[in-house]
Amino acid sequence: MLKKMMSILLILVMLLSMPVPTFAASGAKTFTDVASDYWGKASIDYISSRGYMVGYGDRFGILDPVTEGQYLAVLCRIFGYENLSPLDCEQPARDLGLVLNNETIDIHSNLKRDRIAKYTIRAFEKLNPGVSYPTYLEAYKSMITDYDSLKEDLKLTALKCVEKGLLAGGPDGKFNPDDETTRAQAAAFIHRILEQSERNKVKPVFATPDPEFEAFMASPEAKKYCSVENISKVVDGKIVFGGGYQMYTGDVLLPVWHNKEANKEAYELLKNLVLYAKDNGHFVRVFCSSSRETVWFKYFENERYSHSIDTYSYNLTVIINVKPYKYQDEQKDYSYYTWVIGTLIKDGIDDWAAINYRCEDMTKAVEIAFKTIYGETLGQKVFDFAIGEYDKERDYWFNRQQYYHNPFLAYRPDLDNLEISCNNSSPTNMQVYFTTNKKK
Repeated sequence: MLKKMMSILLILVMLLSMPVPTFAASGAKTFTDVASDYWGKASIDYISSRGYMVGYGDRFGILDPVTEGQYLAVLCRIFGYENLSPLDCEQPARDLGLVLNNETIDIHSNLKRDRIAKYTIRAFEKLNPGVSYPTYLEAYKSMITDYDSLKEDLKLTALKCVEKGLLAGGPDGKFNPDDETTRAQAAAFIHRILEQSERNKVKPVFATPDPEFEAFMASPEAKKYCSVENISKVVDGKIVFGGGYQMYTGDVLLPVWHNKEANKEAYELLKNLVLYAKDNGHFVRVFCSSSRETVWFKYFENERYSHSIDTYSYNLTVIINVKPYKYQDEQKDYSYYTWVIGTLIKDGIDDWAAINYRCEDMTKAVEIAFKTIYGETLGQKVFDFAIGEYDKERDYWFNRQQYYHNPFLAYRPDLDNLEISCNNSSPTNMQVYFTTNKKK
């Protein structure tokens, strides 16, 4: 009897002293290779606390490549396959639909982004039955700079991943399908599959939808105040550029690898200018360049002038630079915005001096544009600067019979340290022209 009890005690001691398998952890571990400020720490903590992926002893292996077997095993564990080894993951992965019947896998090979994207979106869709995608999903292709070179069977997967915020492109916007995936990156992908808040960090930035404005842009009345022929639709807080002007590129959203808020800014600028134009009988011409490097907003006193062949018939031009751009080589920052103020006098005004060479309603449109881009406080400061340049140019020309020259490149402390490249140096243009960097 005593021997039996001693045997039981010995077995208990042995069980208690055995190490817990890495995939059965019950809390986030501290890894020697994961610093407190490491970009992927939150994701590593999240998945390790749930036992999905917890590394090798005291190391997570953040820069180690993740193998196909390891990633599929982690996905299977999410669906209830506890203690599943990467060596035994193939059949469960096929049963779950993560790997299709016509696909072959190599559990020992380092996983590349093309395959991890497919496994990730399949796991996400299985966890979210009935998930939907917008009818204009293909417009997201402009956010993937190497989209045209992707294999045909990967294109839809890439679009879905970008739209849902599961995988994004690199700093240059490329999807890079042949790049290998590190374990830290894999942890981030798993975290995004399971948490909407993590996907929101990766999803492209769009504006808060305005249903009333979007309904107006879809109505026949909109073409009286806006060049709707250059737009496919305005929906869900987005401008989907298309129409006749984009006949060679199809429907597109603005790329975001340089200016992450370009789509949001374009939507809000269009909304604010069009609604003001509607109330005042003005007109907005908007179009995205065929290269998708810039989106132009031209403001006119009426629809008739928007068709003028005169280059300087516009009252205001705002360009959101989607691709990196510097007007001068000496600029430290890229130009995100280009501003050109033409003449703010409407047709039929004879005494220009009586209204200080600018109509109140046209001046207000300029103010609206600046505040839309820079916000209320900084927008007011930049508007005051711009309209001050305009007033000086008109004063010099009409009252002093002189050209106003004020070219400069500088960071302006009075304008919250915006870098401004001002080009008010051409006597023939009669305009205020300058570019600025991104608001801080």
